[in-house]
Amino acid sequence: MKRLAALLAPPLALAAAASVQAYAEPRICPTAASTLAFDLGNYHGSAWITDADGRAAFAGPTRFDCPATTGRHAWESCNFSVCNLPDGDYGLRFSRMKPPAEIAFTLTGGMVRLAPTELAVQAGNYGIDATGSRVPVSFDLHGYTLPWSLEAWPGGPFHGTDTGGRGQAQGDIVTLSLYPATPYAIRIGDQLSAVLILGFDAKPQLTQAGAMRGHPLEVANNRLVLRTAPLTIEPTAPGTKWHTADLPPAPGPRTLVLAAGTSIVLTDDQHTTTETLTIDDDCRPTHTQAFTATSPAGCSR
Repeated sequence: MKRLAALLAPPLALAAAASVQAYAEPRICPTAASTLAFDLGNYHGSAWITDADGRAAFAGPTRFDCPATTGRHAWESCNFSVCNLPDGDYGLRFSRMKPPAEIAFTLTGGMVRLAPTELAVQAGNYGIDATGSRVPVSFDLHGYTLPWSLEAWPGGPFHGTDTGGRGQAQGDIVTLSLYPATPYAIRIGDQLSAVLILGFDAKPQLTQAGAMRGHPLEVANNRLVLRTAPLTIEPTAPGTKWHTADLPPAPGPRTLVLAAGTSIVLTDDQHTTTETLTIDDDCRPTHTQAFTATSPAGCSR
């Protein structure tokens, strides 16, 4: 019996090792042959792998961040694989919020079967191609040069029309390539202002964010328009150096273009104090103790 046990031990050990390998924990991994792979084209946002109920599909990171900058070559894509994912029903979405539509797929024997969707097409037995479903959306910033951002777009906030290569700018208009049927939260400065959803026809719809005081964004001619006003801001004490946002300290008045319903922090560098200047929904500024702000009547449109 001891001799028989000794003869059986190696195969059993090999089987145990194979079992451990077969049930390795799923993870996002570099694109590999015969592995579930996603191609998002020249996208600069993020993607989440979920289970059939929209929850994280596995322990550990289930979010993949596409490169925040363009690659060295125009044909380079945002692509990634998911290794060791067990058979079952899954989804791919481009926002933390529940979307009205998502990329639903099933793994059977390690091979993918994609449910009918306008968001993607199946590529062979292991691939999902979502390169062709994105639609363009344009933001008319009306002279705004301060920070703004979309949730789940890595690389930090945009600065006016400067998107760091993640969008295209012409004059005051920035055009981004986004997925339809996806809720994108928009922040003006550090304040949540609205949630954007694009139709498959590229028509934008805005939902007002609950905590927002005003309506800085509106839809006009299938374009998102930022309601702004130029404000001349000056410390009440002459010669006082001050700064805000990305501006270096300097004395005297400055004219900034601010968005309706937002606020901005002003720092008095001489007295090391800060105050918040608020812009109401009609682009009229409040007055602080250390600063004054004047502007033309009403918001630009």
